[in-house]
Amino acid sequence: MSCGPSLDSTYLSNKNAGVKLDLIIPALEFSFISLLGIPLNLSVCYITFLYRKQYSALGSKTAILICINSLFDIFSQTSHFLFLYVTGTGINFIPFKNAIIFHTHVVIGFCSAFFMMYSLSFDRLLAVAFPIYYSNLKHRTYIFVHLLIILIYNCFIIYRIIQVVIQFPEWPVNGSVGDTLGMLTMFSSIWTYFFLSYIFAPAVISYIIIGIIIKFIKISSINDKKNKLWRSLFIIVFLNIGCYLLNFSIIIFVLTPIKCTDPIHFYNLIIFPGLFINLSGMATAPILFINSTDYNKAYKKEFNKIKYSVKKCLGMKQNNIIIVKPCSNTVIKWIN
Repeated sequence: MSCGPSLDSTYLSNKNAGVKLDLIIPALEFSFISLLGIPLNLSVCYITFLYRKQYSALGSKTAILICINSLFDIFSQTSHFLFLYVTGTGINFIPFKNAIIFHTHVVIGFCSAFFMMYSLSFDRLLAVAFPIYYSNLKHRTYIFVHLLIILIYNCFIIYRIIQVVIQFPEWPVNGSVGDTLGMLTMFSSIWTYFFLSYIFAPAVISYIIIGIIIKFIKISSINDKKNKLWRSLFIIVFLNIGCYLLNFSIIIFVLTPIKCTDPIHFYNLIIFPGLFINLSGMATAPILFINSTDYNKAYKKEFNKIKYSVKKCLGMKQNNIIIVKPCSNTVIKWIN
């Protein structure tokens, strides 16, 4: 039995059969995660852009790359709303040519976020192995090179999308990103490679080399704030890799051997591990808030602004406290 865009007659008999709990429950779960993940990732982009000149860590090359990664995660997380619409209206299946209209940016976002693990790992390796060269690199040129490589990579993704749409325009899919990605890898061992677990090897090897360099080579002390940002990046990358590996492991070693005669039930089992990947995609903002001093300060400033605005809208009085120097009538500052 195939996972993803299955042509099983029992499975497809649910087309236009009304709302099916076995189909809509996964859509609700993934959509709920997206409703949390999109604002969190959007906050990373907003905070980085707004405070990039005020805090050194937020203006660094690494912070810009993390911001770009969050933007791609946003694109990827919007995929679940089509899944929710298709299952929530009882249609349950639509032609691939219709689904890809709403999923082209999703596939680009998913694949780009996937590729960003290489970019972020290479960024750390370059910074640790060649710190002087890295610090002298111009921000715009450095970021442009990363984006150019991702753009070239996405040209191949778009080519594959066009190829599959031409070959299988009417193939029924349920609107989930899993079905869309399944279409792109179908009947192609080369494209299947892009979604196998061992593709993470270069990123893991990069961090192993970084660990060896840090352990055996004395490196000049770096700004503590940037150290905390890099630690956040390490956690972000390895959380993503770990969740992908967990997803693949559950599917290959736990679910695949299961003999299931109900195609919808089997699909629910297969799609469940994808929750881990989506949860990792919304973890960037909390990780930065907890581990990075500069991001923590920036977020707290925005929280205070929101708090003040809410109180103002509700008509709550603001208590003004005056701080005065001892033996002086000079007012230092106002605190709201």
